[in-house]
Amino acid sequence: MKDYFDLYAKEEILNNHFFGPEDIIQHDKFFSNYFLLAKSKYSLSYHEEPVHSHVGHHAGMTEEEMMIPLIVF
Repeated sequence: MKDYFDLYAKEEILNNHFFGPEDIIQHDKFFSNYFLLAKSKYSLSYHEEPVHSHVGHHAGMTEEEMMIPLIVF
């Protein structure tokens, strides 16, 4: 799968702030040991159904995660 995904250890993800500058302790509790990050339009699926497409996937629905700052010029 190396042509479609890059494999990272959790330490690489946290130390390079791939998901932002938030508190590393908070992320450390949530993250697994390894990550596969798609290089392009690819995704992994557990479904045996025909291929479907989606723009992205979000892991949670807490109020904090749904609040998005809006800057308008």
